[in-house]
Amino acid sequence: MFRVLFAAVWFLVACGGETLASQIWGTDFGSRGTSHSAKQVDHATGDVLRIVTVPGDVYVQAVRDLASDPARTPGVIWSVHTGFLAGNVLVEFDPNRAKQLSVVAIDADETILSLAIDPLTGRFYGASSLNLYEIQPTTGVAQAIGATQADVSIGLGFGLDGVLYGIDSLQRLMTVDTTSGATTLVAELTGGTLTDLAARPEDGVLYGLGTNSQSYSLFTIDPATAEATWVGQSVGRNSGIAFTGVPEPGAVAIAAVAAVGMLGRFRGRRDRRPAALSFERRARRA
Repeated sequence: MFRVLFAAVWFLVACGGETLASQIWGTDFGSRGTSHSAKQVDHATGDVLRIVTVPGDVYVQAVRDLASDPARTPGVIWSVHTGFLAGNVLVEFDPNRAKQLSVVAIDADETILSLAIDPLTGRFYGASSLNLYEIQPTTGVAQAIGATQADVSIGLGFGLDGVLYGIDSLQRLMTVDTTSGATTLVAELTGGTLTDLAARPEDGVLYGLGTNSQSYSLFTIDPATAEATWVGQSVGRNSGIAFTGVPEPGAVAIAAVAAVGMLGRFRGRRDRRPAALSFERRARRA
């Protein structure tokens, strides 16, 4: 028992530093069926660290985009899917527990192809090839906001400051007005062809998945110049990227303190036990 509790405390302390960093997750366009896959990606190298299969009860087809809201729901990712059989659906899942949480059909006049969640308000936005929508994640109802002029259905992603970015069909980085849908050109993307982008919750660095002349890759993106800097080879046939957050530092500390307290109580009981046994033996001899 003592060794088990000691190992638990050591695990909490040893993992505390690592778990306080967010996780990058990517997916590939071809993921389909009643289950789909999510792939954890290394921030520094682009390497796929693990592949998680998320089982479900509803058949879903091509994954078009991923989005997350680490500040409000740290462990959850949403994916938007399209397909002739399954239609246009929004899936909520927890990749670290390999658990599908919900599936709702998107109720819109057009097919929603890209998805993003505002870190300041928690509102869900999606884009067709023509318009920007606000989506209710619990019902799937999508309300048209306005025409986007540029087709930003390739990928959407928010900066931590609440600016919505879009990748258009001509591989240009755009900003998107969430009140009107209007798009403004930042610049043509250079350094890679991107499929999606998302902001790292710790510092706001924009990451993207896509391709360059050699491989499917992970990139960082300069939001001022639209320059994509290659990080490394990454998820094949990628179509979406999102971050999951982690528990508050206090949660790890509290758990560790509680475990240490249990150790102390157990140690105290063990230290008292020999004296009690010795007293019982003397009583029997008398």
